[in-house]
Amino acid sequence: MRHGEKTFNKRNKTAYLYACLSEKGWARAYNLKALFGPQPSPPFRTPSALFAGNYSNPSDCRDEHGWYRTQTTIAPLAAASPGGLDLAVESGTGWLPTLCAAEERGHCRQAAKSGSSPHDYGVCCNTAAARRVKERLAQHGVGAVLVAWEHANIGLPLAAEGRARDGGASYSRARARSRLPGRGARRAGARAGLARPGV
Repeated sequence: MRHGEKTFNKRNKTAYLYACLSEKGWARAYNLKALFGPQPSPPFRTPSALFAGNYSNPSDCRDEHGWYRTQTTIAPLAAASPGGLDLAVESGTGWLPTLCAAEERGHCRQAAKSGSSPHDYGVCCNTAAARRVKERLAQHGVGAVLVAWEHANIGLPLAAEGRARDGGASYSRARARSRLPGRGARRAGARAGLARPGV
């Protein structure tokens, strides 16, 4: 699934590329407990393992725990609190060439400095991340995995493993309707990844 919404400053659009979660992003993160918690909202399932992409970039915002936005998006679900799963988040993988060995990489390119995402390095270490997720799915007792990833790279782990002709877009997210706390009857789409066995 894509990380939650980020804070936006009209006067500094570059800062948006590296921003932390906004209030709406945090609300969406807490809503994941309703979708994937111990009593998941159909058709979603409770994951047995959680992954979050590692930005490994000092320019990207980190919260008071040192977590990047992919980690903060999944943190409420991972927590040992009501509705949480009490699971560790595996965050050693990502897309940067420094996050995997040379033999584990797909084609890497220099990330765009302007125009598109500065986090788009191509397939690069998304291949290693896809292998780690598949390895976890193959373990006994792991029926579903939920992955919080960076939007420019969200389809690449699946594409790297040859699982989707469309670069993974059809598997990358599912929409569910939910009410965000404090928003009354306003409805908002909660972006969340539907864990699929064997992917």
